[in-house]
Amino acid sequence: MNTFKRSPRAVLIITVLVFSAMVFVDHRIAWQWIYTHWLFDYHFGFMKRSLIGELLALAFGSGHVVPLETVRILSWIILIANTALFANFLLTHAKSLRNQAEKSPNLVLFACFFLLAPVGLRNFAYDLGRFDQVSFLLLLTQWFNPPVFLTAVAAAIMVLVHENFIFILLPAILLVVYSRKGWVASLGVASLAGFATLAVVFAGKPGAPIEQLWAYIQSKANSPLDYNLRLLYWNLHDQLEVNKGIYADNLKYLPGFFFCFLWCLPLIAFYRKLETKSATDKLAWLGVFVGYVGIFMLSDWARSISDLFLVLSFLILYFAKTSPELQQQILNPSSRMRKALIALILVSLVVPAGGVDIPRVYKFKELVVRYFHTL
Repeated sequence: MNTFKRSPRAVLIITVLVFSAMVFVDHRIAWQWIYTHWLFDYHFGFMKRSLIGELLALAFGSGHVVPLETVRILSWIILIANTALFANFLLTHAKSLRNQAEKSPNLVLFACFFLLAPVGLRNFAYDLGRFDQVSFLLLLTQWFNPPVFLTAVAAAIMVLVHENFIFILLPAILLVVYSRKGWVASLGVASLAGFATLAVVFAGKPGAPIEQLWAYIQSKANSPLDYNLRLLYWNLHDQLEVNKGIYADNLKYLPGFFFCFLWCLPLIAFYRKLETKSATDKLAWLGVFVGYVGIFMLSDWARSISDLFLVLSFLILYFAKTSPELQQQILNPSSRMRKALIALILVSLVVPAGGVDIPRVYKFKELVVRYFHTL
């Protein structure tokens, strides 16, 4: 800890450099799946997951090529925006604790492990360009307490970007809105997002045969494509059946989800500190935790561990901002909460998620060679 106290800024700079190197190591070279995803649009009628592609089609002209380079640039911008917002949250806590001697070591320690954990933003780098990273921006902007109406409209829009938004990010957004404005405002956001979800579920299938859709998408690309287009034609029952298969094939990620459940401890501590616990309070908080347990047990575990970890990390930082008592518990070196957090942060360094496992030095040479061979 003496190193942190003497030069926390140097430690943080080193961490950022190591994080950058790990992003390069973890970042996958194959873009076919992601690139294809960005090319869906409304050419054959309303279709789920196609809003971003429609905006690109408007920008480049209907039926014109959308370059892979554009998708790469936009994907990096989204990752940088997510990372910058999380960094801003940590800096906000640092400024609010400027007069406390322990603030630098604690926040630097948290930031270091938060960046280096495979289950955190590093997995975002591996899955660069996924649409859930776009939706994450709406959750992170809740830090600034935007108007509820704008949040509701943006939530409906994010469902059109990718329907998984309603499962992965909407529960956390509703909890934040409920904590600020009450259940009426939260219900309003949920209702508008729910209407968008119904539209996607019942009217979001392509209006053309799969062969015609594939030929159209290929005409817009300047790089190889790869995608299971049947995902766009499935109904809700088909999707649940597929998710059950994913659940059976990915039991190896169970320790990662158990770790995320432990990551809920600071939030449970915040809930216990509430002066009043009405029936709606209990329902809101219980709904978030139970909902995430059920949803993520039937989802694509490879990605969802990172999503859940980052959602919970945001909620910890957000409620620590609004609760001085929780903030003190996290930053007090002798508190049990602080010790539990440090233990969980250390565990996060060895929790695999998606394509990012425990940091492996030998991957670096292999991926550098592969990267330059693709240039």
